[in-house]
Amino acid sequence: MRPGHHPDPGGQLAQPFPPRQPRVRLGNLPEQALHQAVEQALLVPDVPVQRHGGDVQLLGDRAHGHRREPPLRRQVPRRVDDLAACQSSPGHRPPSLLRTTALDGFDLTITAGEICGLIGHNGAGKTTFARIACGLDRPDSGRILIAGTDPARRTARRAIGWAPQEPALYPTATVRDNLRLFGGLAGLRRHRLRTEIDQVTAAMALQDLLDRPVGRLSGGQQRRVQTATALLHRPTVLLLDEPTTGADPATRQALLAVVRARADDGAAICYTTHYLPELVELDATLAVAAHGRVIARGPRQTLLDDLPGTALLRFDGPAPGHTHRDTLVITSPRPAEAAARALTGLGPEAVRLRGIDITPPALDDLYRRLASRESSHAA
Repeated sequence: MRPGHHPDPGGQLAQPFPPRQPRVRLGNLPEQALHQAVEQALLVPDVPVQRHGGDVQLLGDRAHGHRREPPLRRQVPRRVDDLAACQSSPGHRPPSLLRTTALDGFDLTITAGEICGLIGHNGAGKTTFARIACGLDRPDSGRILIAGTDPARRTARRAIGWAPQEPALYPTATVRDNLRLFGGLAGLRRHRLRTEIDQVTAAMALQDLLDRPVGRLSGGQQRRVQTATALLHRPTVLLLDEPTTGADPATRQALLAVVRARADDGAAICYTTHYLPELVELDATLAVAAHGRVIARGPRQTLLDDLPGTALLRFDGPAPGHTHRDTLVITSPRPAEAAARALTGLGPEAVRLRGIDITPPALDDLYRRLASRESSHAA
């Protein structure tokens, strides 16, 4: 048998393969074959969709100037069975194949060292935005830049760390092998690969899980491994899609600490979550998405300034001005100041005061108000 060839069941020689053995293997699949499969998946969209574009930037180690483009847009098929029918008949488009706009006017810029909390209802376009930012999908018009570079380019893809909403790991391989694979695909080798694996597993509390198959881990543990693969090569742009889902409080705090540290090192981080208190802990700026576009953007406190909070003054017996209720409710953007003014005007009624509860405006209030406003405009 000739070197570099191997027989197939039919007795004919198969295609030649490089005689050099790869450094890393996952099961029986060599690293080179996995590398090619992943590269192909990154370059070829998985469905024939229409996409419309916009002006979105995720900036890594430095800022880049940019010009305005048409709003970022992307349309996707609404029904999977219609898509299958369309694919089975090339050139034929069934009348029932409906398309919905996933992104429409989506504009977002994240600078180096910034943590941007991207929040929005289910179907607001957050995951579609992440897929476009990673180069998995392309918009129909407009553009997106990763550190000033098109995300389809290899240099841009290697600058990105993405932890998707659903774990994308190899379940029969161990945690260690998954990390070796993803680190190798990101360009890490030998000593640096071992060093980064040691550091990220320590930060994510994964040391005791390294030799366990991923498929035998809990959902929360798998999310930690997925996040570790995104952090491993120290990307300048991090896209984290609900990374703490299923995490216990200790794991959540560890992950938030890692995210803050990466931002301090200069990474631009887009952090998607439905658990809004996390964004307060991260001191993140906010981007609120609804119906495929960003409807509010800025520092958290700036966006909360105009929202009303509440102050509750509880009395023994009816509250002043009320015949039945024992609580006086004051609504104000500055509820503490409003409560102080109310106290000075109580006079003799102050002796009946039992307590004061002050609730400043919160992110939940902001989101509900913006979502309600957007829905009314859409109607």
